This record gives sequence, structure tokens and C-alpha cells, in this order.
Amino acid sequence: MRRRDLPAALFASVAGSANTTRSVSPQSGTAGQFPQTSEETAAGVVPLNHAYVPGRPERYIAPGSLYAAIDGTDGTDFTLAINTGLLIRGQPVVLGPHNYLFSNLVIPGGQQLVGQGIHHSNLVCKVGSTGTMATDAGGRHGAAKIDIRGIAFYGNHCSYSGGLRLGHNTVPFGTEGVLDCVWVRDLPGGFPGIDINGNVAELGFLVAQETGGLQLAGTAVTVLQLECVGCSGFQVGTSKTVCNFGDAQIGALEVEAQVSGTSAVYLTGNASFGMLTISLRSGFASEHLIEIGPGSTTWSIHNFKLYFQGAPPRISR
Repeated sequence: MRRRDLPAALFASVAGSANTTRSVSPQSGTAGQFPQTSEETAAGVVPLNHAYVPGRPERYIAPGSLYAAIDGTDGTDFTLAINTGLLIRGQPVVLGPHNYLFSNLVIPGGQQLVGQGIHHSNLVCKVGSTGTMATDAGGRHGAAKIDIRGIAFYGNHCSYSGGLRLGHNTVPFGTEGVLDCVWVRDLPGGFPGIDINGNVAELGFLVAQETGGLQLAGTAVTVLQLECVGCSGFQVGTSKTVCNFGDAQIGALEVEAQVSGTSAVYLTGNASFGMLTISLRSGFASEHLIEIGPGSTTWSIHNFKLYFQGAPPRISR
């Protein structure tokens, strides 16, 4: 069985590197102050820390704040600072190589949320958080052209009812929506950790780990690579699955170590896979591995690979 989990030593190294500097201090090499921009003025936002360039969340929080521990048990809550930055039109929100504590984010249509990579910029859920972890702003164009890249979301097993959820409370995710190098982990089961309702969305490398799974609904969705690791599933009709797809063209999908009683893939629409790899735990049992919904008529799977530990899995249908 292939394993995508971070080894303990590497995880400690990654988490430690993000926590080396806990204090929010002025950027090194900053010669002067960055004045309020016209975009900030138009949004009615007055920066609280002019030592940071426009778009950094540190600019919208008082000096003396602290970055978070990776488990969300301490640090300064950056929720308001990040949401404030997201409200400023024409100015992307850029995360540094740190752990940012937050509870719930609302991402307006057309906005960018950009990090330094999934092992460097971490959005760390505050212990006790509820509701939806991150969503669009709603409304007719509330999820269109959202761009999220290079960020890991640490759910820390908070009691959320939704993970990264775009396009379900608005017109679908929208033309030219982009997600790439996004990792969502450690959320409760029962709902997808990554849940995108998108038309003409362009998705790169996405990982759902130790969540309910992932769902890409909608039409004309193009995806480069997906990984779903250690997921517990969510309900689609009368079935429980860890991945659900509408009309999508997917380069590669790996489903690894799902819990028993779930299908690896449910096809609501006409999805096509260039490669599908399923890696099962020892003792896995379920009715289905792949389930074709009644609305899927022209689906295709190329280069299918199945791995398992110990005795063969027990698939009853």
C-alpha cells in the first residue's frame, strides 16, 4: 500500500519550522512604513500594522500578536484580520510561512488567497470552532473566479459542519475558479472536507486527509491530481462514499486507507479519469468500490490500480 502520510519526523520538522518565530514582528529588511492604499481606502480598511505590505494579514492585526501552534491551542486569532484582507478588492491576501489561527473564513468572488506552499503556510483551526470552515460570500457571483493556492487547512478535529465549501450557497463556483496545492485535513466525517460546486473550474493538486472526503460537483471541471487519504465518507443519496464527482475530467485520483463500508468513488455525473488508484487497509469490507449513479451515462476510467494489505478486500456486490 502506498502511504502519503507525512512521517512523524518530517511532520515535526514541518510544524516546527512554521513555529520557529511565534511573534508577529516587522518584516526583515523593511526600511519604512507602507501607507494606506487606494484599495484599502475604497474598502474602508485602516491598517493596524504599517510594517507589512498590503495584503498580508499581519497588516490588519495589532502589533504584538502571536502565530499559532499547529494544534490550534494557542496563538492570536487571525480570523478578523484575514477576512478584512479578503474584503479589499483588487488586493490578494498573501500568507507568510507561518501558522495562522482562525475559525471561519468568507472568501468573496474574484479574490485570491495565496500561501507559500502546503508545508509552509498553514491555516490552523481554533479549538472549539463550529459552522463552515471556509466558504464563498454567496450571491449571484459570490463564488466566481475565487483563486486559492499553496495553503494547508488544519481542521484540528473541530466540530465543523462544513469544510472548504465553495459554490453551494450561490451560483456555482464559477467560470475560471482556480484551486491548486490545497490540503485540507483533520475534520469530522459526514461531509466532504473539500466540497466544490463548480462550472468550468480549473483545479490542480488537492488533498483531503482524515476528513469525510472530497466532492467536485458541477460541469466542465478540469482537475490535475487528487488525493483522498484516511477518509471516513459522507452520504450521497443512499450510498456512503469518500469521493463524489459530477462532470469532470480528472488526470489522476488516489484514494487511500478509506474506512470500511464506503465506496471509493461515486459518479453523480459523467466523470473521466486518466488514472485511478485505490489502496485499501487490511480487513476492508464494503458493498462497492466504485458506484455509478443513475445520472452518469458516459463515464470512463483508464489505468485502474488496486492495492491492499493482507487478505483480499471483501466486496459484496
